[in-house]
Amino acid sequence: MDATVHDRDLDDEQLELTALTFTPAPSIDRTYSLSTLQPGEVNRAGFSRTALGGKGVNVAGSLVAGRKRAIAVLPLDPALVPASVPDHLEILDVAGVGRTNVILVEDGGATTNVNDRAAPMATDDWLGLHHRVLATARRERARWVVLGGALPDVDGRPAPLERLAAETQLSGIRVALDTAGVELRRLLAAGMRPDLVKPNASELSEATGHAVPDLDGAVAAAQVLRDMGASAVLASLGDRGAIYLDDRHSLICAAPRVPVLDTTGAGDALLAGFLSRIETGGSLDIHDALCTGVSWGALTVQSTSPVASALPSSHGLSARELPAAVPLG
Repeated sequence: MDATVHDRDLDDEQLELTALTFTPAPSIDRTYSLSTLQPGEVNRAGFSRTALGGKGVNVAGSLVAGRKRAIAVLPLDPALVPASVPDHLEILDVAGVGRTNVILVEDGGATTNVNDRAAPMATDDWLGLHHRVLATARRERARWVVLGGALPDVDGRPAPLERLAAETQLSGIRVALDTAGVELRRLLAAGMRPDLVKPNASELSEATGHAVPDLDGAVAAAQVLRDMGASAVLASLGDRGAIYLDDRHSLICAAPRVPVLDTTGAGDALLAGFLSRIETGGSLDIHDALCTGVSWGALTVQSTSPVASALPSSHGLSARELPAAVPLG
């Protein structure tokens, strides 16, 4: 791993960091808009966009848009590093890392994703990333470390993300996990005990083996994830909103009806909004965090970017303007 790092400019080193995100397999996302996808035919794009992507990249970007302090750590082949890098990105040059994803967005917001596999990584490169994430989170006094997205094989074995999570938690930093259902199941089986997991409906089903046809199915699957070792579950359910379960809370927040342009990044915005408001874990705090997350997700689907240009802090919103969180059942 090359020592070159593309750093952010910090105005106040003592300011507490809401979250440090780690994206082990970032992507170059190529997005094309279509009136209607015609499989097997030539499709003409209305517009196209190319941007650096990945769950951690989007979560950190949404936090920054919401005027919260965040850092996104990610490896990337030097040839793929954009000419202009936002201040909150910390990119470590790792040869061969980076993939291209294609996103097809139809009128009305229906989205088709074609995601490339994560590039394999050498053990030395992985350990360098592991140590950088841990050292930066400690130095910057992060409240959360978000581990997200696709995971690479490391010298032929699944990336040992559970070790990074355990060391992070031993440092007194909470860990949120947002990855594919099969990886979520593997990591929990390997002993990872995240403070929060953020699956969507399909990932809930994939991780637990339970169908999620409706709200009851989502709640049941979320409880299975808790039984598997997750302390809390924040599950995004698309236009139905989101649910949150932990030892003391079982909540749903309905999504507001909004025009949908692109659903890419909505779940990442949900997680970012939740983390932007979660503090003590009290009931009022959880309600506020859940509603803020749903509101941020709703704003993001109205944009053609996976990160909305501006996300309001809930300090500037009245309770009536936030979707109301109500107990399940």
